[in-house]
Amino acid sequence: MRGLNFILSLVFSVFGLCAYLAFDYAMVARQAKARGEEPMSVVTYASGLLQLAGALSGNDGDPARSDAPQTLVAMLPAPPEGWTVRPAEPADVEAFLPPGARGKQADRVRAIGVPREGKGLTGARVIYEKGPRKVVAEVIRYPDFIFTSFMAMAQKFELQMLTAEYGGRDFATVRGLEIREAPLPEDFGARLFVAEVGAQIHLRMLASKAMSDEDLLPFLSTLNVPAMNANVVERTTGLGEVPVIVLASVLDAETRKTFEAERDAERQRRAEEQAAREAELEAERKAAEDAERGLTTDEKTGVKVRKGTGSGDGSRFETSGGTLDDSDCVAIAGGKTCGAPPPPGDD
Repeated sequence: MRGLNFILSLVFSVFGLCAYLAFDYAMVARQAKARGEEPMSVVTYASGLLQLAGALSGNDGDPARSDAPQTLVAMLPAPPEGWTVRPAEPADVEAFLPPGARGKQADRVRAIGVPREGKGLTGARVIYEKGPRKVVAEVIRYPDFIFTSFMAMAQKFELQMLTAEYGGRDFATVRGLEIREAPLPEDFGARLFVAEVGAQIHLRMLASKAMSDEDLLPFLSTLNVPAMNANVVERTTGLGEVPVIVLASVLDAETRKTFEAERDAERQRRAEEQAAREAELEAERKAAEDAERGLTTDEKTGVKVRKGTGSGDGSRFETSGGTLDDSDCVAIAGGKTCGAPPPPGDD
């Protein structure tokens, strides 16, 4: 008997897990469709689950991406003429800081030279050198499972907010990618630049403080924005396709005003699209939950009701506003409806 109970328990557990995964995949596919992309394939979704399982089990969480560091290095700028490039080390970044530097901004600078920790996370960091001038670039890619499952929504939100936490000013737009310059203390010997693609790939660049905006143009011109956009789950339409680089510092007042207005309008459009997608997905999720619990929504009143359950004057029925007793219920088609008016002609 115990063996039978175990088998039944196992069957129902597997059935419940499969039902949840089917629902989760349907939501992710609808989200991709809402962004105008091709729905995610089952193979891609399964790959995200394998990454999650790998992360939970203690390995790197992404066994299929053994070439990830090389792929990320290819996204970074090519060394301009006369510059050398090599893998960056913590000591390379420390040289940008005054002795004994402490605090959040010093930690942010130091982090660029240190491999990031995290299951399924991959990164690459290099240093370009030409005499006393140095540029350190780091690119980090977070695992797909954060962006392919509702189970990781909190992590996804944190990544979406990460670049904004640096603050700063507009520095440049490179093929549609917005790059900002984050503020650093005056005694730091560096300039810090940040950008992100789809919240999944994050770019950090340190440059010698003596380097001007124009000095950095050769690096920006070979930044591989199309490769970044191609390697994230939530791609941005058109990013990397327009061969235009705009330095904010060289714009005159009128041109800058027009540029900022267009940029703000594009940001607002993306924010509204994201909000609409999230609202639609939340409504679909709630509708699926209601269906599981036997709840329906009255089309005329918008009130959620549960039909055909309970009996007797003491029975209670679940609605969107809580519970109602029989005094607010009517008999329809052999069952009971609570929280919705009776059909026309009913007494």
